[in-house]
Amino acid sequence: MDSLIEDQSCSSAAAAVSSSGNEPTTSTHFLLRPTSSSSPSEVGSSQEGSRHRRKQAPRPVTITDPLKKKKKIEEEEEEESEEEEEMDFSNMRVSEIDAYAARFNEQRKKMVLNGRKMKEEIQQIKEDLQEERRKYEMVLAVNKVRKNITDTAKVMLEQAEVELQEESAQRESVMAMRNQEKENFKNKEKDMKKAFEQALEEEKTKMAGDLEGEKMKLKDLEKMMKEEWDEEKKKLDDLEKKKRDEIKVLEEKKKNLDVLEKKMNDEREEEKKKLEEGLQAKQKKELEAEKEKREVVELELSGLKAAKENLHKQLEELQENRKGLQEALDNERSTSSKRMKDLEAALEQLTIAEAANEKLSGEAAETANALEDKNKELDLANNKNKELAREIFQVREEMRIQNGNHQVAVNTHNRDLLEAQKTIASQTELVNELQRQLEAANKKFETAREVHQLSLGPIQEELINARTANNRLEEQLQKTREAYAQKEAAHLLKMQKKNGDNQEESPTENAKKLENENKHLKNCVEPVERRNKELEEENGRLKKINEDLEGELERSKALNQLPAPIGNEEISRQGEDDDEDEQRPSSSAV
Repeated sequence: MDSLIEDQSCSSAAAAVSSSGNEPTTSTHFLLRPTSSSSPSEVGSSQEGSRHRRKQAPRPVTITDPLKKKKKIEEEEEEESEEEEEMDFSNMRVSEIDAYAARFNEQRKKMVLNGRKMKEEIQQIKEDLQEERRKYEMVLAVNKVRKNITDTAKVMLEQAEVELQEESAQRESVMAMRNQEKENFKNKEKDMKKAFEQALEEEKTKMAGDLEGEKMKLKDLEKMMKEEWDEEKKKLDDLEKKKRDEIKVLEEKKKNLDVLEKKMNDEREEEKKKLEEGLQAKQKKELEAEKEKREVVELELSGLKAAKENLHKQLEELQENRKGLQEALDNERSTSSKRMKDLEAALEQLTIAEAANEKLSGEAAETANALEDKNKELDLANNKNKELAREIFQVREEMRIQNGNHQVAVNTHNRDLLEAQKTIASQTELVNELQRQLEAANKKFETAREVHQLSLGPIQEELINARTANNRLEEQLQKTREAYAQKEAAHLLKMQKKNGDNQEESPTENAKKLENENKHLKNCVEPVERRNKELEEENGRLKKINEDLEGELERSKALNQLPAPIGNEEISRQGEDDDEDEQRPSSSAV
């Protein structure tokens, strides 16, 4: 009975295989695993164990790492493949073979999906490489710009040094001219002193004669003043007499007015009597006329009184004027001697000032022209110094900005390199993982092909197709690996060319290079700054000399307004002070 059952199962399995071979839907969508060379009892036990395993529910995958998930899935697939290897298709039923074919088709779909994922990952790797290349080109462009800026900065510094040398030559020529002018000025001062002494001696002789003439003039003035005083005294006496006569006339007028008042009173009494007699209208008119006359007389009396008071005041003022004139005469006599002395000094000063003025006016015009020219030269030099300082400041700012940008670019490049290395490592792990998967799949395909190539023709064709697909995937993987290796080698070569060495430099070496370049630029800028400071000191000294010359011009202009003559000792002291001012070092800076 057992042999009959086995024969029936074998025949049913063969029929299922033949029927499955006739159906294209099942024959082209699954792969079979090799059968084991075990006995029917072992086959039955293995089938029972496989059925028992299929009934068990799969464990839930809770792993977050994709590589660990893949390993877990591969382990499960290996377990399933081991279970399938234990199967014997000769003793399987049609339903079991269909289930196996469906499961195998699912595995094939998973492999196709995995191949698509591999293609997507390869595309992502290509995009990452393109991004790396773009970043590297950007770094190269930044380096080119930085090199151009450093070259322009060097050219500008060389031009600044040439201009500073030219400025120093001009300053030396100006200093030589200044020294020559100082010597000429000292010689002129000596000549002026000699001429001044001669002029003083001549003026002394002249002033002696002039003093005698002035004394005579003063005596004549005193005589004239005495005569004028006598005349004024006579006039005052005459005025007093006139005023006395006027007072007498006024007194007589007053007496007459009193008499008139008495008469008027008598007339009034008479008129009153007449009024009582009946002439009221006429009397009223006459009274009004009399009142008006009386008012006029009273006004005349008040005017005479005011005139009398004015005359008294005029007499008092004349007496005060007389006293003031006496005091003025005394003061004039006392000040006349002082005036004589002042006139002598003023005459000496005027003659000296005229002689010195004529000489100094010409020298002042010459020195003013020279000072204007030198001031223009100093202004030009100051403007050039300011422009050079501004250019140096701009170059420093540009170098500082470039160094900052270069440092940022280096840091970003280093970060990108680290990220690229990480991505490369992860991509290599993925590629290795995919390669391992392909190797496992190839092994499965080879074992299936070796077992079933004689008995299963359509399945063999499917195996061949799957193998060709796997070979294509392998070729694609190999091509991507080679392309990735070529790109990585090109990237390394570019980095080596960028650094100018055959070895890849580290970020610390790049930072050292930047520090060396900054030091070199500082060394180039420091002599320029020192030269600028020297030029500023020279400008300050020239400015001090200019101020001294302006002071000398002001002194020459003030000679016309001096209150007293300048002696030989004071002139020599002023010359020594001027020499000390010129020899004193200037501390001002432009």
